[in-house]
Amino acid sequence: MKIGLFTVLFNDKPLEEVADYAAGLGYEMVELAAWRGSNHFDTDKAAEDISYAKGIKKMLADKGLEISALSNHLFSQMVLPFGDSSLDEWAGTSDKEEMVKLGTEHILKTARVASELEIKTVVGFFGSTVWESWYIWPPQRLKKDWELQKDILHIDGVTSTGSWQRPDRAARYRVPGWGDVPWKRVMTALLEQGYDYVLSFEHEDPVMSEEDGCEQCIQFLRPLIIKKPLGPDSTAWWLA
Repeated sequence: MKIGLFTVLFNDKPLEEVADYAAGLGYEMVELAAWRGSNHFDTDKAAEDISYAKGIKKMLADKGLEISALSNHLFSQMVLPFGDSSLDEWAGTSDKEEMVKLGTEHILKTARVASELEIKTVVGFFGSTVWESWYIWPPQRLKKDWELQKDILHIDGVTSTGSWQRPDRAARYRVPGWGDVPWKRVMTALLEQGYDYVLSFEHEDPVMSEEDGCEQCIQFLRPLIIKKPLGPDSTAWWLA
């Protein structure tokens, strides 16, 4: 397995600068935001000129980084859009049929570009007509760890709403190693299923800066990477 970084965290910085930083910390893969507004990958441009996208892939490869996935959360939600106006600004329309058409076209375009680049994964949200009732994203309605603040759980519950920075929020995202996820058990389960791809880190910790999150994440996860996992056909004597 390799440790990767979702670079949209640094969307205000040039991708080459982000790549240098990530590679310097020891990250081996990057997940690129592929929706309109991403400063790291322009899917529309890539679909018209694949040499543009191949240039990005080569630049990253020269720094020791692979692209783990193209991520298109915004447009994937439009395939099954919310019933309210949450996506209207991003879609540029309030017409749900037009929204579905736009989302479908852009997701298929993302998949075709990924195929051209030999990237096997396109990431997105599944969309839901009732999603706004339980997961408030986009914000005008918003690999992580998860923390339940047990001392206030009885007050706020596990389906907390409102700002992720609210200190009395009982359920919130954390950098890996800082929450309640039993990571050694997670890693074991992945290995048992033969998973050998990427652990892609998305930073949304409410108390850490971008840099602190990236540094804390890889410091925690790197010692958990098993370099020579035993597969189901292993002949190790203790498995006989």
